[in-house]
Amino acid sequence: MFKIESYVTPILLSYVDKYVRDFKPADAQVSLWGGGVALHNLVLKADVLQQEVALPFTLVSGRIHELLIQVPWTKIMSEPIVVTIDTIECVLSLNPPVSPDGTPPPASPSRKTQVVEAPPGYMQALVRRIVSNIALRVHHLIVKYVQDDIVLSLNVKHLGVDSAGPNWEPAFADIDQAQPVIRRLVHLDDLTLCLDKSDGDGKIRFFQEPLLYRCQLDLRVLTRLVSANTRRATSLDVQMRSTKLAWSVTNEQLTLLLRLIKERPITTVTPPPPKQSVAQPPLHSTSSNSAEPTRQESWSEWAWSWLPTWADRDMGIEEAPLPPTSLPIYFSAYLDDVSLVFKVMETEAGSRKRSRAVLEVSANFAALKSSICHPTHLRIRCGAREVMMQSHGKCVCGYINFNTLNSEPTVYLKKIKTASQSETAWTWPDGVLNGKAKVAEVIIDENVPATTAGVYYEP
Repeated sequence: MFKIESYVTPILLSYVDKYVRDFKPADAQVSLWGGGVALHNLVLKADVLQQEVALPFTLVSGRIHELLIQVPWTKIMSEPIVVTIDTIECVLSLNPPVSPDGTPPPASPSRKTQVVEAPPGYMQALVRRIVSNIALRVHHLIVKYVQDDIVLSLNVKHLGVDSAGPNWEPAFADIDQAQPVIRRLVHLDDLTLCLDKSDGDGKIRFFQEPLLYRCQLDLRVLTRLVSANTRRATSLDVQMRSTKLAWSVTNEQLTLLLRLIKERPITTVTPPPPKQSVAQPPLHSTSSNSAEPTRQESWSEWAWSWLPTWADRDMGIEEAPLPPTSLPIYFSAYLDDVSLVFKVMETEAGSRKRSRAVLEVSANFAALKSSICHPTHLRIRCGAREVMMQSHGKCVCGYINFNTLNSEPTVYLKKIKTASQSETAWTWPDGVLNGKAKVAEVIIDENVPATTAGVYYEP
């Protein structure tokens, strides 16, 4: 007799074991059977995450203060498993970490995951449905990128990821056999982006104003699959929505940004190693903590690997190896209000610094739509209903005009409304934000409001 607990539990614990150091799945198995498990002070495996995510920079370290996994066993087919992370801190760098003797740290030995007997076909379908509806909650996400004396930090107070149905409402969704897609709702609350400069001892003596302060973002992520029985993605569509994005940058931060752009590494596309045929899992349970040069894929690994992937690695046992192909990514953003304020740092009496706004560029109801298929295709279109550029205060050269004396901004660019335009407030069309996801190729070709600009690159 097959029990769903016997297959869902190894999936969750094997995933934690893969990315967390010194984790013993046997210690958490009983608690998870009871409905939930709480883990504290976890250290992430930086080298494993680096290989899986393939970021253009190096993950130096990562820590999780608390990890809570809640499984509603009595309603496992109607309610999602909730994974909650409280305070996760990650440190990124351009260069890989170096040990005191000057050599890169060795890679962590691979741990053989628990292997269990594979269930019949109907159980595989149930596990697929459960895994594809896992919900994620992150409280206090802190990511720091450190390069020499430059410190770029990202802070998110709350982040949530949920499954969605065809109408983009949170739901315990199934994958349609005719149109195999996975829908995800991502919500970011209180997102703050900071850029500062540290001293020789690594401490920040003066904190600049944030580049982006406490904004909210809502994303709809649609992943198209080859079929309902495979986890291979054919395209990725991301739609971002925000009511207000207020950017600001000082002259000192602009210098740091230019340095970051100049020092970024040139990414090169390297062909992946040849795939090895994966053997069928054995029928008896075995476990080992020793490092092995070759390993077999367990049922739990196959079930978890069924989640959508953007790279052609670690394919499941039901999938035939396919040649590596670039994943088309389609991104669209709808912003009600977006602005960029350029500021200069001035020194007051007592050597105290303060920022002063000089120039502001703002847009209302701006839209951006792009498609990319690295490294051969890049297409970007953007537009806005209203665009305005204005100055604040006296000029950096010291000139004071009439508007400055009256404490009024000087407007250099603004759209003038005509008599034929309606005075009623304009809103996004219902089909843009509330309609069903469109075919990716159509998204790029549909019109955006008012004035548009495009950038195309197809070598």
